[in-house]
Amino acid sequence: MAAEQLLGMVCGLDRVELPLHYDRQLSQAEKVRLRNYAERRLAAEPLQYIRGSAPFRYLDMKVCPGVLIPRPETEGLVELALEWIRALATAAPAAVVPGAAVPATAAPAAVVPGAAVPATAAAPGAAAALLPPERGGERLPDTVIAGAGVASAEAVCITTAAACPVLQVLDIGCGSGAIALSLLQEAQGVADLQVLATDIDPQALALTEENARVLSVGIEQCRPAQKTRHCGPETQSFAPPSKGKVAGQSRNNRVLALNGASLELRLDDLASSLLAEPGRQASFDLVISNPPYVPSSELAALPHEVAAFEPQLALDGGNDGLAVFRRLLDQAACLLRSGGMLAVELHESTLASACRLAEAAGFDLVQPHVDLNNRPRYLTAQR
Repeated sequence: MAAEQLLGMVCGLDRVELPLHYDRQLSQAEKVRLRNYAERRLAAEPLQYIRGSAPFRYLDMKVCPGVLIPRPETEGLVELALEWIRALATAAPAAVVPGAAVPATAAPAAVVPGAAVPATAAAPGAAAALLPPERGGERLPDTVIAGAGVASAEAVCITTAAACPVLQVLDIGCGSGAIALSLLQEAQGVADLQVLATDIDPQALALTEENARVLSVGIEQCRPAQKTRHCGPETQSFAPPSKGKVAGQSRNNRVLALNGASLELRLDDLASSLLAEPGRQASFDLVISNPPYVPSSELAALPHEVAAFEPQLALDGGNDGLAVFRRLLDQAACLLRSGGMLAVELHESTLASACRLAEAAGFDLVQPHVDLNNRPRYLTAQR
């Protein structure tokens, strides 16, 4: 399989096309490239890094060494969040529990936390719940991306024209942007998401921005509103915070407000800078994260291609795998509005402990969820 993909990369052919060109002779330059790819793969470098991309739900994400490769397991976390978003946008007064069925006849109304929900549940990641970017030949509203230069060099804005409920979403530790961009794409026509994505690594934020631009339908140099200055690609840069300062506090990270969904990128240690920012506490409808969660004692047992090539910062969850989760939980408790949802991916051995921590922190409707391999993988809870 790997050899087939490497050959296809060299020839510019996909798996279906390769057998149709079985007699094609490789040029000298192609032979050199194939040898280089093969040597890298023989050294256990992940195929995704060699290829420069990784599939994730309906997207083909750019990836690069130094940033965690998005995993199929995380697709289930996105599906749980989308179920909740769809239900929040359409459900009759009731508490929204990911995986719980919402009556088809429910009229759009506000969601009341704590009300009962139907007992019938759809499995996380069920195919019937997926919303592809196109349905029956009808394209969902196009996405337009523009740099959002509101006295900041750290914001990108993705906009849609649909008039939908507006939900505030916080993606903590965004990495390549797989979670944030999937939510923005698949929630089109259901809700306008104002997504704030954070990461402690400038390289990860730069990659998220690149993915946002590449995966958008078009790029627009947006006209500044009122006294905001011109926004364009040249304004986008991510530098480590100054020594002794908390990331995000010394800069205005607000995104230019447009009629639709938006994505703001912020250099931050989890969401630390938001805690002291006016108007941010109790303001988010959804906090979602795939934090570092591998117990330190298990790092040595990871496959060599993961341990040797992927960033340990994105993997190591501390002694019990919950060191980052504890901090995230405290911050989410402050940042979520009443009735808002927390959705987190965790190590299968820590989920029960994580649920107890969430309950002790005052969260309601704390629920574990399994992945497609029937392993405990996700935690959802409401504030």
